[in-house]
Amino acid sequence: VQVSRQETPAVCAHFDGVNADPYYQWYEELNLASRYTGTVYLLGSDASKPENGAAVHWKVDEEYVHLAVAVRATGWLGFGIGEAGGMLGADMALFEASKPDTIIDAYTTDQLIPITDDCSSNWELVSFNIDEEGGFMMIEFKRLLDTNDPQDKAIFNDVSTLVPPHRVIAAWGDSDTYGYHGLNRARGAIRFYGVGDDAATFFTEMEEKAEGTFLVASMNHEIAAN
Repeated sequence: VQVSRQETPAVCAHFDGVNADPYYQWYEELNLASRYTGTVYLLGSDASKPENGAAVHWKVDEEYVHLAVAVRATGWLGFGIGEAGGMLGADMALFEASKPDTIIDAYTTDQLIPITDDCSSNWELVSFNIDEEGGFMMIEFKRLLDTNDPQDKAIFNDVSTLVPPHRVIAAWGDSDTYGYHGLNRARGAIRFYGVGDDAATFFTEMEEKAEGTFLVASMNHEIAAN
């Protein structure tokens, strides 16, 4: 079944530059549009390759954060919540295609090397799909918002623009086990309780709570070379 970008307008810009039909088909078959409240595409570290990024879909309920992540890889995928947008002090989940029934619960210290959590894994695998021909890996997983595990980071309510969003990271590769990822990495910020990016969250909150709004801006402002 060929799924066109026109049928998936919410994700039509994800993985731009390659045939992303495996991703679009996965998106449609799992009905992600109705099952997840937010989506974002995290660009990879190689700016010349917009197709080399991570598509992240999420929602939260009273107990869990639910995630669906897709990348251009066939071996492994890592997703984490970082303290400052990098691997330093990150709480992460690692999935390897060679061990499809397991998600590794890991974290990092200042050594920037994933360490397996001492406690039992708090990440639960929901589903996975690996399209080796198309070169895509797509997984669904979830975790308690607060695991009461000191090696995990609690997901706090970040709906207010007065609260900083969660910093997230992703990495991926084609090897059988996770390892050094090179430029196959991405990072960004997600408001798990919000509606996506900070701008959308801000304007949604203003519509709900403000008596009125106005915009102060310099239109078509030219930025000096120096």
